[in-house]
Amino acid sequence: MDVEGRELEALEQMLKSGSLKNVQQFGLEIHLFKAKNKSTYKRFTKILHQLRSNLGLDLVAYNANNCAAKLLDPTRTYYSLHDLLFFKPFVPQ
Repeated sequence: MDVEGRELEALEQMLKSGSLKNVQQFGLEIHLFKAKNKSTYKRFTKILHQLRSNLGLDLVAYNANNCAAKLLDPTRTYYSLHDLLFFKPFVPQ
């Protein structure tokens, strides 16, 4: 999923609507360069928790996206784009 900086809003809506309930895996590119305050990171942490606790989706891979690398950070210190992979383990019933 790549929604160019609207990831938190999109995920919050998907969690609210239940549209992720049958999803077994998905990838997400997140744009953290737009996170200008702690509340954004708190929202992101809450979403990660909901994906895990409500839907059983585990974060199984995380990589800095080298497409823009550190170019979007004014100090050129941090990667601004990150690729995340979520997976729901199969649990026999």
